[in-house]
Amino acid sequence: MSGIFGKLGGGPDSRSELLRMSSALTHRGPDDRGIHVNDAIALGCTLLRTRGPSESPQPTLSEDGNFLAILDGAIYNGDELRAELERSGRDFRLNSDAELITHLYALDGDDFVKRLRGHFAFAIWDTREKRLVLGRDHLGQKPLFYCETPAGLYFASEMRSLLTVLGSAPQMDFESLDFYLSMRFVPGSGTMLRGIKKVPPAHLMTVSNGSTTFSRFWALSFGKKLLLSHDDYIDGLAEKFQNSVESHMAIERTGAFLSGGLDSSLIVAAAARSTKRPIPTFSIGFAEKEFDEIPYARVISREFGTEQHETLAKPDLIRNLPEIIHGLGEPSDPVAGSFFAASRLAAKHVKIALGGDGGNELFAGCDRYRGVLLANYYSMIPSPLRNAVIAPLLRLMPSSFGYDSLKIKLKWFERIARTDGVGERLAEAVAFFRFNENEKRLLVRDSARKNVSPGSAATAISDRFYESDAEDPIERMQYADYCTRLPEHLLMLVDRMGMANSLEIRSPLVDKELVEFMARLPVNMKVRGQKSRYIWYKLAERQLPLEIAKRKKRGFRFPLANWFATQLNPFLHRVVDESLLAADGIFDQEYMFTVLTEHRQRDHDHSWKIWMLLNLEVWYRLTIADSSLEHTQQWIERLLDAD
Repeated sequence: MSGIFGKLGGGPDSRSELLRMSSALTHRGPDDRGIHVNDAIALGCTLLRTRGPSESPQPTLSEDGNFLAILDGAIYNGDELRAELERSGRDFRLNSDAELITHLYALDGDDFVKRLRGHFAFAIWDTREKRLVLGRDHLGQKPLFYCETPAGLYFASEMRSLLTVLGSAPQMDFESLDFYLSMRFVPGSGTMLRGIKKVPPAHLMTVSNGSTTFSRFWALSFGKKLLLSHDDYIDGLAEKFQNSVESHMAIERTGAFLSGGLDSSLIVAAAARSTKRPIPTFSIGFAEKEFDEIPYARVISREFGTEQHETLAKPDLIRNLPEIIHGLGEPSDPVAGSFFAASRLAAKHVKIALGGDGGNELFAGCDRYRGVLLANYYSMIPSPLRNAVIAPLLRLMPSSFGYDSLKIKLKWFERIARTDGVGERLAEAVAFFRFNENEKRLLVRDSARKNVSPGSAATAISDRFYESDAEDPIERMQYADYCTRLPEHLLMLVDRMGMANSLEIRSPLVDKELVEFMARLPVNMKVRGQKSRYIWYKLAERQLPLEIAKRKKRGFRFPLANWFATQLNPFLHRVVDESLLAADGIFDQEYMFTVLTEHRQRDHDHSWKIWMLLNLEVWYRLTIADSSLEHTQQWIERLLDAD
């Protein structure tokens, strides 16, 4: 694991520029730093040693001097590939995955990336062809950003590294702001900053002779299905899953996050089977018992003899918000707070931790999948009859507070059913709890909306739905999530919150081979009747205590709604009162106050929207207004302690 950075086009200033870029990535690699500069290229890397003390620094120059490489992440089939190359006569001098990719590139050119299994982002400089190749892993677990300037092309693992060399003050990208307000993430190659882009997942970006091209080297296919017996499907999953967990474990002591849910529990069980040493496990609890899952985590810890570590998340987690946003480099959602607290706990004990991210996408466990399918059937009923069913029912039901309430669920379902097109319904299901088009018009001033196309955020998801080769709409929804929400939201949070604490988080449920295996299974092994994640539950019944294996899926739950309506509401009013987003004419201050008042009075649960607004304010101060982390931290603490 590391932070990588560089510049195409060397020169006398390149070394000082790379030193500034590296200083912004020390958290990604606190153990070592390397820089290589010549007239054509400047590459650098900060290193977190996860392969033991003998792990070689980067950049790595091939023995013949033809290729220079830097790599963030890990190649899980690296030992297998290295052995194959050694049998063919290739010599290895270093303990480094970066050296491995120079050998593979020398043999296979750009096609080498198709042989990799892992989470990675890399840069390769071909000294003979004067050609730069940038790439990201199949599912977008590791980040890579770039910006083109008159001084040259710069690239780095995080945007804040690029900000150290930009010649002008950063500016917000208003189309990306629109995406974020709708979806709570920015899809595709865009970012919240104008002029800074992402290399998309499963893509190579090549720059040669002044020309830049992008090529996609992998796309998840649902076309070829396996024909096996019911039990053989489960056996196959058990084997693939165990292999994935073992490949994600490292020479360094490896820990695991443990929530007590199915995903993390099965990962801990598999990890415990692969080693004789107790697995360090890390759990986040809440004082509010209805949200606390620590008791279930303890059941798994006792069952598999783990070394259990725990901490409580409290409302004063908000004090960490500047540090969280600084680590993310962009605004996000409440899951970031939980990841940050868990990563900070784990980093005190290990350098690597396994996470359960990606389980819902892998096993079709997202509630929105079932909601969209039901809406498809419901929409077939003539609209006059539909209007006579749900609409009157909603009017009769008392107002409710909380996203889990029946009334909110019915409103969500009714909104989806009113949307035309299955892919469009999926986009609506994702966007429902965020800001809709009318709410965005009330929130965002006209000057910040004038170049934004209405509805463009929804097409970013629906377009992916329709491009899939899957026949079943459930698998098309999985594909859309693998291309959008998973890499740009969940995996982004995992990487940044881990790295903010110098912790490498590895996700066995986002393993390419496991994902491809599950894509070849029939849909009824994932969703059977009203039961989602069917095969995963069947495996859990084999491997976990029944009280865990039979637990109803709860999903991520965080007591934000109560916090924002009670002890944190005065703080939130002070934030809006001093909002720079309002002062700079981007957001409407009165509308933000209205959102807070409706939430405090429990007329509507706006907790997700409020978190997004709070995140945006802190991000805007840190990034656009150029307020230091220390100053922003003091501002938050002053507002929290004003009572």
